[in-house]
Amino acid sequence: MSFVRNALAVVLFTIAGMCVIAAQMVAFMKIGHTAAMLVFVAVLFAFSAALLAAGAFAGAFRPRARGAGIALLVATAATAFGMMGWASLLLSPGIVDVMQQQGVDVNARMFRFAPGAVATALSALAGVWLMRRG
Repeated sequence: MSFVRNALAVVLFTIAGMCVIAAQMVAFMKIGHTAAMLVFVAVLFAFSAALLAAGAFAGAFRPRARGAGIALLVATAATAFGMMGWASLLLSPGIVDVMQQQGVDVNARMFRFAPGAVATALSALAGVWLMRRG
């Protein structure tokens, strides 16, 4: 029975991590209206928090909150790695020129750095807190 509970917890943590990654990416990207972006990010974070809590209570892990903290830290690391990739892409003028010749509008104005950095930092802090709290 504990194997099934742990498998369910891992699935819930994975879905929650994907929601956190999506929320952080949306916070970085400059798409649509700022208010709509904030509402969407808040809803995704609330949904992922519910999934993390459900996964923590569904799993037979000891301590319970450590799995949720690991999921948050992995999601934050994935977002940070993706944003470093985008930044390195934008810093290489050859790739940007080729993409613009293909009709893709790629430039540094595509990003909102402050909201994305805040969302990523808050997720990392929550992950560390959950890991320490156990």
